Amino acid sequence: MPPRIVTHLALLTHLAQLALLAQLALLALLALLAACGSGAPQDDRGVAPLAPAPAPTAPTPAPAPLAPRVPAPTAVPRGSIAVGSAHACATAAGRVVCWGHADAGQLGPTIRADQPQPVRIDGLDDIAGVSAGLRGSCAWSKPGAVWCWGTFGATRQPVMRVPGIDDATQVAVEDALACALRRDGRVACWATATCNDRSPERPPSTRLRRSSDPPPEVACGLHEIGSIAGATEIAIAGSHGCALRAGAVWCWRGNRGQPFALPQSAGATSIAGARQRRLYSSAGFANQENLFALRDGTITGWTLNTGDAPVRAPFHAVEPGAIRISAGIDRVCAIGAAVTCSGEMIKREEHALAAVDLDVGGGARCVRTAGDRVACWGATGLIGDGGPDEIEVSVEVSEITDAVRAAPTQRGPVQPGRHADPRGGPLVRPLPHVPGRLHRRW
Repeated sequence: MPPRIVTHLALLTHLAQLALLAQLALLALLALLAACGSGAPQDDRGVAPLAPAPAPTAPTPAPAPLAPRVPAPTAVPRGSIAVGSAHACATAAGRVVCWGHADAGQLGPTIRADQPQPVRIDGLDDIAGVSAGLRGSCAWSKPGAVWCWGTFGATRQPVMRVPGIDDATQVAVEDALACALRRDGRVACWATATCNDRSPERPPSTRLRRSSDPPPEVACGLHEIGSIAGATEIAIAGSHGCALRAGAVWCWRGNRGQPFALPQSAGATSIAGARQRRLYSSAGFANQENLFALRDGTITGWTLNTGDAPVRAPFHAVEPGAIRISAGIDRVCAIGAAVTCSGEMIKREEHALAAVDLDVGGGARCVRTAGDRVACWGATGLIGDGGPDEIEVSVEVSEITDAVRAAPTQRGPVQPGRHADPRGGPLVRPLPHVPGRLHRRW
């Protein structure tokens, strides 16, 4: 047989052997699979029963809807409420109402007796905001004109317009100094206490001015503060004016001082100033001109009247979520999720209400709420409810056009629903408060 044919036959034989091996392997695999299934239970016919259907499960309940998240209140421009040493004011439908002491013309030239309930200041319309000093106040209109009244230094004046300012968006006033924030971010100040000074030997009279008297020069020494541009907020700390500009705080002395930056004030979002009393020793109190700044929920302060560079004040508070601060004679208050007040010589106080503006004075603290109402606490003569005592409970101020009407309270804490409106509903509603000592009216 030829070699070529022998080779082909050998190849065919090899292929047949491979096919046989493949068949044997397949049979072995089938036998193995059959052996694995032999342990399953079988019926009489040798057939394994079907697996039972899974038991029905209860449907998963839908998740409960989340409670709507109440957004934190957004602060309104400063000036809806203002508190002085012994009087307070608020804006009401474009006008100004004030209450408290009237001995220095705080309530206008025609009112001589103290008023426990708000009275309207005549001659003011289209008002955007109001600021209170020790014994006088200033208001600015929506176009930007400024009026002041009361007593500044030793000069008592009726409601008079401040010349040279027609673009104010905020005014800060103290006993001797007032400043206006202009619409373009510049700041102008005037020395109120030097108005009509006759001589060092004969100080000006504090009597109520008569219509025959020559009008006083209100804006004595009106001066624009150099190098301050782009400011967004101003404050006064005693004889110093301060401005918040580009997230940093700048201050100056009087109405012509050279501005200086406060150290470590970068990132500030709100400022407040006050002439504060601090107990140094058993010898008594010392007045400090303090400026406070709110930075990322932390309140820090600087004392400006040190004679040299400003120094950090010992006060320090952490108020997470705070959006604005205000300072008084012995405390600094902040608004955010709640209203809180802290000081070196007082217990921390907290009020659970949504406030959009606040101001702190010598004897009371007042806030404007998100519902456009006014709530005050502290010395009763300043809270506007007609009460006779100092109290520690917040009440809503009475007789304000765009605020709630309230009735005089009796002695002690006010109970919900104790005073009823003839039309139905409580007139005075106390707000939650952390008890502390009564506050002395300075």
